[in-house]
Amino acid sequence: MKDKIKVFLIAAAIVLMIGASYYFYQKLSEKELSENSNTSSEISTESQTSSSEQSAPYFKVYDADGNSVNFSSFVGKPVVINFWASWCGPCQSELPYFQKAYEAYGKDVNFLMVSLTGNGNDSVDSVNYIISENNYTFPVYYDNDNEAAIQYGIRSIPMSCFIDENGNIKDVHIGAMQEETLMSAVNELISKEK
Repeated sequence: MKDKIKVFLIAAAIVLMIGASYYFYQKLSEKELSENSNTSSEISTESQTSSSEQSAPYFKVYDADGNSVNFSSFVGKPVVINFWASWCGPCQSELPYFQKAYEAYGKDVNFLMVSLTGNGNDSVDSVNYIISENNYTFPVYYDNDNEAAIQYGIRSIPMSCFIDENGNIKDVHIGAMQEETLMSAVNELISKEK
């Protein structure tokens, strides 16, 4: 009987510790997002119009060689940023469309395929595996520090941002896009440039 009580108390303590850990993790995450949104310009997830332009938040990510790359180096040409992860099925479903868009518009538009590797749920190796297995040639960047995810207030992926040559957000799309939707958004971005 004493053994059953000990097992019950240990199980109850474990459940209590897990529950408390989850609670404090949520509270700390909320606090971090709140603090970071005070210093960053979290973007609106609704489509932007010319009457309410919003500047794209700047961030730092890493290239395949581990070199830091700043978003500011891409301003001056339209930019398409796609936030994704290797474990995300909807993200993977739209990658072939991004490859086609990159092949068609890569000279006129900077494509930043930003993998969210900084949250511990993804790794550079798993991202690289997907890229090599599918022969993707679009540029991939790694958000190892979560800086881009925080600056853009990422809460759901995939998420794509369409930014004009002046660094203003023109459109934001949450969820996997169909090929036609992506191509139309890129065409519109290019036509606004001219």
